[in-house]
Amino acid sequence: MWLNQGASFVLLHSAYEGANDEMSHALIPRIADPATFRWQEAPPLVGLRAFCDGLKDAKPVKAPADLRFRYALSPDPVLIPPRTRASDLVALLPFRLDERRVAVAAYVLTPNIADRLRPVRMTLEVDRRLAAATTLRPSTQMEGAALITARTDNSTTLSLDLTDDVTWLQLQVDPSPSRP
Repeated sequence: MWLNQGASFVLLHSAYEGANDEMSHALIPRIADPATFRWQEAPPLVGLRAFCDGLKDAKPVKAPADLRFRYALSPDPVLIPPRTRASDLVALLPFRLDERRVAVAAYVLTPNIADRLRPVRMTLEVDRRLAAATTLRPSTQMEGAALITARTDNSTTLSLDLTDDVTWLQLQVDPSPSRP
């Protein structure tokens, strides 16, 4: 849940309330015939599904592995005067999908969700040699690829657009780091 300056209140949702008024905040909207309900009719469930799609096909891993990032943003606007920049508010939340894939939820935690952040270009260095890096924006369902700008045996540098909305970055680790 977002708790910041831009939220004037926080709604707590229940699964189903059976009402359809301004005080109802159910995940499943009130419908006359519940047997006809489709999850696509409930915006919170659509959002949850889109977020979970970034973790699809995850498998148990033998042991956790450290993953290190270095990044820069361009432009890097001041979001909280006098000195807090967008780069100070970047969230990179990695999830291991299996032994060779990592999903990273990436976004800028802006101080005011009502004042949308224009996309900024992130240069991201990952301490792994990557074979590929794809992107998914759950809010728009737009899929793409991060541009790989440099690669060594021990790291990969990517370039992608970042906003205050989650972008799933799926990283495919190259199984043979000695390969050019």
